[in-house]
Amino acid sequence: ISLNRRFFNRSIGMIVHSNWVYELTRNEYPDYPKECLACIAQGVPETPAQNSDEMHKIRQSLEIPEDALVIGLFGIISETKRITSSIKSFAKLLRKNSNARLLLVGEIHSDYSKLIQKLRLKEKIRITGHVDFMTFYDYMNICDIVLNLRYPTQGETSASLLRALSLGKPTIVSNGGAFTDFPDDVVLKVVYGTNDVDDIYEKLKLLSENELLRKSLAENARSYVRSYHS
Repeated sequence: ISLNRRFFNRSIGMIVHSNWVYELTRNEYPDYPKECLACIAQGVPETPAQNSDEMHKIRQSLEIPEDALVIGLFGIISETKRITSSIKSFAKLLRKNSNARLLLVGEIHSDYSKLIQKLRLKEKIRITGHVDFMTFYDYMNICDIVLNLRYPTQGETSASLLRALSLGKPTIVSNGGAFTDFPDDVVLKVVYGTNDVDDIYEKLKLLSENELLRKSLAENARSYVRSYHS
């Protein structure tokens, strides 16, 4: 917010994407006219759910085993998205579910090859690099669980999170920043900070073992996007 001070000093109005940023702005600039500040939710297209036959075809085309539990991270793959913690948590999950797969889909900004090699996860993790939009959605469609974590947050509203929710994907987020706007029956939240490996693992384990919870989160996610992000 402080980096945007010059805009507030020169603007006749400001629009923000999240209630979290809106409240932060009101506290940071109490003299800014309330009628000149608006919160408008970021929109995302509603995407039809894929049926089982379509999912099967997508998994085949991407060479993902039909019976694999697929966990995905999407967008720019950088450490602020808690990639190291996610990989370590995934390694713990494999002890419970050896058929799990982790997808890192998007432009890579850090090298995780040494960590993956150290944990002997080369056969279980796929790093795609940048992909086109259709392939991006194909990978997201076949996920059973999506991770969308942040630390530190820069106050951003995550477009990849909204896309995952529009597809009805059970999603785990960090309990910080704009992610706190999302209800607890729409996303699962893990501790916000650097000490998050165990919490991520526990949430992954919970979702991997509880199909009813996954279905409930999926239905709530689609409904939430229709209501607030259409």
